[in-house]
Amino acid sequence: MRVRSRTRSPSPPAQHIGVFLPPKWQVADNFWKDLERQAGHGNYYNVTEEGQKVYNEILSGGQHSYSDRTVTILNEAEDESVAIGVKTSTTVQEVLDLIGGMLQRNPDDIILKRKLAGGLKRQSPKEEVASTVVVSGVKSFKRVQRKYDNQLLIIGAGLGGIQTAMELTARGQTDFLMVERHADFGGHSWIVVANKFTKLQTEKGTYHVNYTMPNAPVPQSFAGMAYKTWPSRDALLLMFREGAREHGLYEKVMFNTSVESVKTRAWANYAIQHVPMNEADGDGGIMLVSAVLAWPGNLIQPNKLDFPGEDDFGGYIETCSFDKVDYKQCERKQCIIYGHGAFTIENVRTVVEHRCKKVFVVCRKRNMCGMKVVSWMVGQSEFPIPGTIMLDGFQLMYNLVGFDVWGAFSVQTDRTRSFAQIAQKTVFGVTDIYFLAGYYGLMEIVVDEIKRLTHHMAHTKKMRKLDVEVILKAIGTSPSFKVDKYLGLKEMVGIWANSDPLRPISCNGMFVQARNFGSFSSGPGFAPTTKFMCWFVDYPEDWAAVESKLPRRKADDRPCYVPDASYFLPMFMAINSSLPMLNQESSLMDAQKAKKQKEAHPMVPFLAECVGEWNAYISYFKEHKMIDDRPEPAYPYTKEIIEEYLWKAGQIASGQMKHEYVEAKLVYQPGQGPSVEDKPALGDAPLPVALLFPGQGSQYVKMMDGVKDIPAVKVLLEKAQPILGYDLLDLCLNGPEEKLEQTRYCQPALFVGGLAGIEKLKAENMDAATRPSVMAGLSLGEYTALCAAGVFSFEDGLKLVDIRGKAMQEAAQVGKQAMLSV
Repeated sequence: MRVRSRTRSPSPPAQHIGVFLPPKWQVADNFWKDLERQAGHGNYYNVTEEGQKVYNEILSGGQHSYSDRTVTILNEAEDESVAIGVKTSTTVQEVLDLIGGMLQRNPDDIILKRKLAGGLKRQSPKEEVASTVVVSGVKSFKRVQRKYDNQLLIIGAGLGGIQTAMELTARGQTDFLMVERHADFGGHSWIVVANKFTKLQTEKGTYHVNYTMPNAPVPQSFAGMAYKTWPSRDALLLMFREGAREHGLYEKVMFNTSVESVKTRAWANYAIQHVPMNEADGDGGIMLVSAVLAWPGNLIQPNKLDFPGEDDFGGYIETCSFDKVDYKQCERKQCIIYGHGAFTIENVRTVVEHRCKKVFVVCRKRNMCGMKVVSWMVGQSEFPIPGTIMLDGFQLMYNLVGFDVWGAFSVQTDRTRSFAQIAQKTVFGVTDIYFLAGYYGLMEIVVDEIKRLTHHMAHTKKMRKLDVEVILKAIGTSPSFKVDKYLGLKEMVGIWANSDPLRPISCNGMFVQARNFGSFSSGPGFAPTTKFMCWFVDYPEDWAAVESKLPRRKADDRPCYVPDASYFLPMFMAINSSLPMLNQESSLMDAQKAKKQKEAHPMVPFLAECVGEWNAYISYFKEHKMIDDRPEPAYPYTKEIIEEYLWKAGQIASGQMKHEYVEAKLVYQPGQGPSVEDKPALGDAPLPVALLFPGQGSQYVKMMDGVKDIPAVKVLLEKAQPILGYDLLDLCLNGPEEKLEQTRYCQPALFVGGLAGIEKLKAENMDAATRPSVMAGLSLGEYTALCAAGVFSFEDGLKLVDIRGKAMQEAAQVGKQAMLSV
């Protein structure tokens, strides 16, 4: 028999749509090896040494997963492909669910076929998915982008507004208009709130217009002005404006224009009333737009505080923000800066630069502030730095001013300091000079309040008398309820106004509330946010997949549009778990941070710059005879110390080691004691105790009866009410039983009940309550254990459990299900 050979023409390469990367940074090499084996001659992704560099430096981004292999998914025509990282045991059904989520399609309408030498063979849902599969029922992985009858509107022309305009342009949504109250790009914070001495406290690597562009270099200068590591206000404004000019945004903006109201006429149809900031420029008007993407800012109005006796003070009193201070008034005088937020840190540097005699920082609470090396360390890491390591890094600098950071009011931890949760109502001010001034006695922290003023004297509530001639009020700025009003905002759902996917609202974060830290800069947070905003402009139909899962908030003591830090975790989880393609886009933005930071600020030159600045300020203080002859302090950080911190952070993040207790080595100033009470020694550790929390099925009516009167439990229940939207205690005490057994109610009840049990244990046996070295749980109980162990806050945990319970309730209603435990 003669066999005829048949030559087949090679198919053109499939267009690569995207790679769903295996997010665990420790196994990036395994992914690349497998991908290289499959790629062959570059059918869908040319895995070269440069490609591996792109993954390792840009795409890995500190996500966490345990992918073992790669699956290539081709569309029906086999001219598009997607690569995903999976487990060896990943089934066809799991991949169908993923594709359904990507394309917002019913997975039952999609079929996977395995590529074999003789053709295609359908895979059953229970099979392990093959390495290369073709999807029947999907003509393209690309989606049809929504187009609109009217322009899109961006409110605000600061960094967020500029990057939103860039993102819309990149997506082909070029019919948009920007509206800005000021006369140029830059935003209210930098144009109005800052002054000419203000500098960017974090590093430039993560704060520039082109940050969102993967291949764009970090800028070194603009129009002849150097863009330094910590650029000045004027350099930042130039950066914004040159960036806007580069992207053609001056032709798309109305300056000196205020939006007075946003009114919904119909879906994708909004009436915008606007007026000129200067009445002489006209009467304003009304425009119709199809989406409103708002960056209104939160540093809008100065907080006000008047001290009794200001008229008798006879010195200089001014508010720090809004460029009001004449810093020449501080020269050779003793000053007070009242408050301890991020702008206080800036002003300590500014007043010592103006050769003040001494500055007292008077504050009700001593907030934590960061230092330049730790800010750099957090920014350049592909994974979030554990709070424990960050505080160890803080302590090296805080030793110079005699303060134990673990004793700060904002730090929550356990007896062995195995975790650190930091929660305060101001972001970290980043500085080194604050600590140098404290070491030399040029700055003193006074935790107190001013009761009244007399001539050149501040009298405090703790009976101190501070002889000063200058008082600067660094009491912060606040968001405005007027923003809620003109945006017509009643409720935030995620970051969207009134549950409308075409009306996102975002602004800078105002608080710190975390255990792991990815950046001190606002830039890395803006980047994925612009992706979220613009995604739903392109694909508003995806809103149905996430709306019910998003956190909600209404106005309280803050305007509705300004959530606290804990609000965003469940929002990001809901969006990223529901919309895989959007998750991919936002993850790429997350990965930009480490790449841009390392590119702009390699460790050795950055450290040398910090040391050089440190020594320059010491020389400046000596030259102007501002300090005594105490020993010059060496800069606390070295290359070896930083490398050790980064290694430990990686070990802790990967679960390979636990944080070790590190004793503070406080350097007290002559004649002064420590800033906080000495911590008691831990002593010999007692025998270990483990706590085990139950899962669903252990609920019963009356289950809270024995703990409801404990004060700490009352606090938990009060916090639970606005999160859940119903009276959990009433349900637990009175039922009905059939309602309590529903997953959506049962799971929050067991979560809160488990934590209430700990409060009861504390009331009856505090030693037993503080001794557990292990927390464990069965199913839902794992969440209770994680919260009890300090992995996340009560509020975050309850929000997650609420989402979990509702999702499982929905899943259970699809059809009859059973579970067998062996």
